[in-house]
Amino acid sequence: MWWERYETGGIAKVKAQPRGGPQPRIPREVLSQELPRMLLAGPAAFGFTTDLWTLGRIAKVIKDVFGVQYDPAHVWVLLKAFGWSWQKPERQARERDKRKARAWLKRDWPRIKRGPLSAARPSFLPTRADLA
Repeated sequence: MWWERYETGGIAKVKAQPRGGPQPRIPREVLSQELPRMLLAGPAAFGFTTDLWTLGRIAKVIKDVFGVQYDPAHVWVLLKAFGWSWQKPERQARERDKRKARAWLKRDWPRIKRGPLSAARPSFLPTRADLA
């Protein structure tokens, strides 16, 4: 079979050809323009109560906007293809008062770290009769 292709079309016909596959359900140009715009609008713009994007939420928004359902794992492939990366959210309250936190660290943390002052201090002397 490859020999027949070579005889009819030369080396160009025998070289590896890109494989076909299903066409994307959403054109890449449309998705590359709209997806960043949607993500930058934030989850609240799409009815989510917290300001955190998850792959499942992004898949839901894509389904709601374009009518195409993607598996969350594939959403990650799309995000990477468009240059987006995974970000870990900060674990700090927005209401955090930095001055109070510094004062607490200076005033209370050393005492807490040291532990409770016990009335009965451990003894390093032997307590068994046969060792005394």
